[in-house]
Amino acid sequence: MLKVSNLSVGRGRISLLNDVNFMLKAGQALVLRGPNGVGKSTIFNLITGLIKPQYGSIIIDSKNVNDYPIY
Repeated sequence: MLKVSNLSVGRGRISLLNDVNFMLKAGQALVLRGPNGVGKSTIFNLITGLIKPQYGSIIIDSKNVNDYPIY
């Protein structure tokens, strides 16, 4: 299970993502669609650990992985 709760990130005074929430159960898929610049890659980079969130949590199998290393 993947659960993203209240995820927010920004650069300086600019908010890139604000209060993103979703949950995926085993076997489910999620498609992120939208024009350039809306945050699709930023969400992916947050989940994979390339970017650290300012607020919120990323839960994988009941474990908060916000501070896990990318590997």
